Amino acid sequence: VISSRGCPGNCIFCTVKGVWGKTWRGISPEHFVSEIKILINDYGIKEFSFLDDSISLDRKRWIKICELLKPLNIKWTVPNGIAHWTLNEEIIKLMKDAGCYRITFGIESGNRNTREFIRKIHNLMQAKKLIEYANKIGMWTTSTNILGFPFETPNQIKDTVDFAKKTVDFAGFYLLSPVPQSDVYKYFEGEDGMKEE
Repeated sequence: VISSRGCPGNCIFCTVKGVWGKTWRGISPEHFVSEIKILINDYGIKEFSFLDDSISLDRKRWIKICELLKPLNIKWTVPNGIAHWTLNEEIIKLMKDAGCYRITFGIESGNRNTREFIRKIHNLMQAKKLIEYANKIGMWTTSTNILGFPFETPNQIKDTVDFAKKTVDFAGFYLLSPVPQSDVYKYFEGEDGMKEE
């Protein structure tokens, strides 16, 4: 299920703006949870994947969604990733109480220089602290990571792997795909096979 479209982030690898435009918009918590109730009552669904790109961007809205989900006795995850800079320990606890059992953190890189290049400007140690807290209260944690950015060295890639090994329960590693709608594409336009005909 999805409750919002778009993301105001400026990550160099992302194509969300090419799909949804530059604005983030979300339906009301009440409307979203009413859709969840239909799926529960009419179809017997008891587990959900929330596939928003930036589900917790509006913190008040996200808190309200979690509060409304709590009495439904369902299980859910955020497999597309959740912006760790929009969270704190209280919100993570509320997510768990509302049925979330696994959080995916969009880390992408564990190296400071690479993170600056890809425009992940938020503090990695804040993410580490929240991952540790989520594990402490019994949630599974996973992270998404991208390898192969321009100018990335083997040691920088190792930083990403090491960060994942030391923090999350599970980690996904993906090779960078320079899609035309992404800003990183321009770094590859001069390479063989990337020029448009």
